[in-house]
Amino acid sequence: MSLSHSRLSLRLALAFGVVLLVTSAAAAIGVWRLAGLRGIADDLGGASAARALLAQELHAIVVLSSARAEALLVADEPGFVARVEADRKATSARSTEVRKRLDALATDAESQRLFGAIDAAGNAFRGVRDDLVRRRKAGEAIAPGAIATGLRPAARSYEDAVNALAAHQRGRVAATRAAADDSARQGIALLLAGSLLGR
Repeated sequence: MSLSHSRLSLRLALAFGVVLLVTSAAAAIGVWRLAGLRGIADDLGGASAARALLAQELHAIVVLSSARAEALLVADEPGFVARVEADRKATSARSTEVRKRLDALATDAESQRLFGAIDAAGNAFRGVRDDLVRRRKAGEAIAPGAIATGLRPAARSYEDAVNALAAHQRGRVAATRAAADDSARQGIALLLAGSLLGR
């Protein structure tokens, strides 16, 4: 009887050890998956969100800058021109700040390429705008055709470049969210499998 009790005790101890091992493995997998989700959540709430918001703000700045430039080119009232010029300079300063922050957050190759396109289109827009504004200040009447064929296309190119970056950032956010969903599903499946094996 003593030998049979010792065999039973050994079997119970082994079974308990297996259950403990499976439960520990399931807990370790759960912790691992949660740590992965935390990284994804940090990215979604941090850099990804900042890039998306900054791209959206830069788009608004581009649209506003284009409208202000047109106003400067056709306005004759000195007080209005001075006010628009002051607003344009403040917006320009904010644009520089936003572009610097976006540049710092553009960590992947595609974001860097798109940011380079934004810089090129922005420089072209600013070149056309500044030339037309300088000519207007010098007393030259700016023909509507110069606005339609010079300023507006440059502004549209700038907007398109910013929109391309914004679309890329939205895609990155969507991909990160999909990765979070996949990670959560995998973690749940592994935890359930570990729980069922531990029974």
